[in-house]
Amino acid sequence: MSKQKMDLTVTKSSVISISDFSMIKPEVSFTLRDVDREDFDQEYKRLSEAAEAALAYEIARQTTEHTEVTKIGAKKFAENVDLGKIESKLSEFSKLFEIE
Repeated sequence: MSKQKMDLTVTKSSVISISDFSMIKPEVSFTLRDVDREDFDQEYKRLSEAAEAALAYEIARQTTEHTEVTKIGAKKFAENVDLGKIESKLSEFSKLFEIE
């Protein structure tokens, strides 16, 4: 008899008021495919911890970004975005979780 497999998704999100009429809404979601049913608890814990760490990073990133946009303006902020740096960070992150 084959093992039962399932997909497991963990999503973490938050809504944080930054100032009057301004907020950030960070959210992260991870999915593991074909998880053995008997490994569910262990894989859920691992995925949940990864999502919590990613959410903390996303809160810090969005708060910093919001502060910078407020300080210099949206147009100037957009002109200064370093897409190469973003792609590099995404690549590093995907390697941590063996994402291809």
